[in-house]
Amino acid sequence: MTFIRQVSYLVVRIFRYFMPAEHPRTFGPDGIPSLYPGGDSERISINFWTDIFENLPSSSPNEAEEPSVTRIEWKKNKGAIGHEWLLATIERKDGSKSYLRLERRPSSAQLLTEEFTKIVDTRPGVQKALKKALREERAFLSNPIWVSSQKSMSVRGPVQAQDTIVQTRNATGQLIKSLEDAEVVTSYSNFKKPLYLKDLIFAACTTSQASDEYLLFLQQCYWFSRTIVGIITTHYYPDISPGPYFSDSGKLRLSQGKWSFQINEENRREVTKLAVELTKRLKAYNDMVTNCS
Repeated sequence: MTFIRQVSYLVVRIFRYFMPAEHPRTFGPDGIPSLYPGGDSERISINFWTDIFENLPSSSPNEAEEPSVTRIEWKKNKGAIGHEWLLATIERKDGSKSYLRLERRPSSAQLLTEEFTKIVDTRPGVQKALKKALREERAFLSNPIWVSSQKSMSVRGPVQAQDTIVQTRNATGQLIKSLEDAEVVTSYSNFKKPLYLKDLIFAACTTSQASDEYLLFLQQCYWFSRTIVGIITTHYYPDISPGPYFSDSGKLRLSQGKWSFQINEENRREVTKLAVELTKRLKAYNDMVTNCS
C-alpha cells in the first residue's frame, strides 16, 4: 500500500506539472482553494481537497507544515434550523492569512421533508415553526452555489452528506453570495501543540469518512463540527473561549429560540477513536513525503 501511494504521489506531481493553468479548480501552493476575483473560492469536497493536498509537490514534510491554524471558531446560524459550521484562520510565515469554512450539509433538499416534524414534537406551535425552518433551509439550499457543488460530487442517494471546504473572502466566514447571520459557539486559539494546515485537513477528512451520510438525528452539521473540534482539542490543547451561542450547540432552535431540541451531544469514545485514526494518517503522510523527497 505504501509503494502504491508513493507511485501515485509521483504520478500526480508529474501530471500537475503539465496540467493547464486554466483548470477550473485552482489551488495555491499550500493547497488552499484560490479565491475568485471579488468572491470566495470554489466549494470543494473535503475528500477531494485531501487528495489534492496529499499530492502537492512538496519536497519535505516541513514545507507542507508552513501554514498554521491560529484560530478555529465553531459557529451557529441564527435562522432556520441553526446550521453549525467551522471557520479556521490560516496564517503563513509571511503573515498573510486565509479563512477556511468547513461544514456538512445534506446533499439534497429532499432530505428536509416535513416528515421529520412528526419525530421532533407534535405540539401545533412547534410543528408550524419547524415547517417554516425547513422551508427556509430548502430555499437556502436552492442557491446556485450549493446546487453546483452538489452536482460536482458523487452523490449516491438523497441523504449523502455534503462535506465541503471553501476559502471565504470575509474574515467572518460569511459567503459573498449567500450571507447568513451567525454567532460563535466556541473559539479555539493558542494551540499548545502547533496545529498545521495539514492536521486540520486530515482531521476534517477523518471525520467525513467516519460517516458519509447525513443522518438528521445522528450525524449532521452539529455532529460534524463538534467531532472535528473534539479531535483538535484532544491533540493540540487550545485555549477554549465560550461564545454567545455556547449553550445552544447541537440544538435545533425554532422561532428565535422559543423552542429548542438537543439533537447532538459530545461522544468522547467516538472522538478518541477518531483522534487515534488521525495520528495514523498523519504518520503515513509524513512517511510518504519523506520517502518521496
